Amino acid sequence: MSNLLQNKFSEKDFIEYVSSSFPDFQLTDSRIEMRRGFSAIKQIGESPSLDLVIFATTPESSIHARMEVSKQSYALLKNHPRAHALIAYYSDVSDDWRLSLITTQVTRDKKGIKETVSNPRRFSYVLGPKAKVNTPTKYLITKGNIIDLNDLKERFSLEVVNKDFYREISHLFIKLVGGAFGSNRNKREYRPLLQLPSVPEKDQINSEFAVRLIGRVIFCWFLREKKSIAGTSLMPKELLSLQGIEKYSDYYHSVLEQIFFEVLNKQIKSRRDTFATGHFSSIPYLN
Repeated sequence: MSNLLQNKFSEKDFIEYVSSSFPDFQLTDSRIEMRRGFSAIKQIGESPSLDLVIFATTPESSIHARMEVSKQSYALLKNHPRAHALIAYYSDVSDDWRLSLITTQVTRDKKGIKETVSNPRRFSYVLGPKAKVNTPTKYLITKGNIIDLNDLKERFSLEVVNKDFYREISHLFIKLVGGAFGSNRNKREYRPLLQLPSVPEKDQINSEFAVRLIGRVIFCWFLREKKSIAGTSLMPKELLSLQGIEKYSDYYHSVLEQIFFEVLNKQIKSRRDTFATGHFSSIPYLN
């Protein structure tokens, strides 16, 4: 089912996902009267216990025109008796698509929705062949079926995603420099993976070095994701990747140290011959 998130939008796969993952899902499969901002709107189904309606839509503007798409989506939901909506936005001219959760707080009377008492909120994941889908896969697929509305909100919540992300980063950092992570029964002690010459294990110098190292690696990763005018990466994957780490037995000294102190801070004409050709030669001078 994870293929749903990393492929171009498929209505069939989307229906299969929501029907198997959402409580008391009811298939409606009906076209909605055309509304401003959309060239196609289809109501896929509903989940009464979540007070949720599910749409598949084609916006007239790009799916990345977030303000315009949000505005038209709020208008679409306002004219529906459900308080919340899960909306897939896709286009025939792009492989990317977006999955958004729109939530509102409403009061009701015998006739239905009476008044919206707070502004709608929209949370989104960008999906498709070129998208980074590790996070949405973790929250939408790996975690299993949706339990209730709070569970669904948390899976789209940036706050929850960031909290898990930083907890994982913190855990990895403790593994690198050594120390305790967690509390009570979950508390674990780690010996440091990072060892500096003539520096005791628990010395602050280790943590300071690790912070600088991580910052530099993240900057290099940013370069790896950027392209030159010629369309080539500014940091070759042959140097910065899991495959690169496996290729070099002494990766820090053989690759990272050379990038930091022999390549990025020296103009190409001033570099040693070793770094003027091959993979290192495509890395720009940044001083």
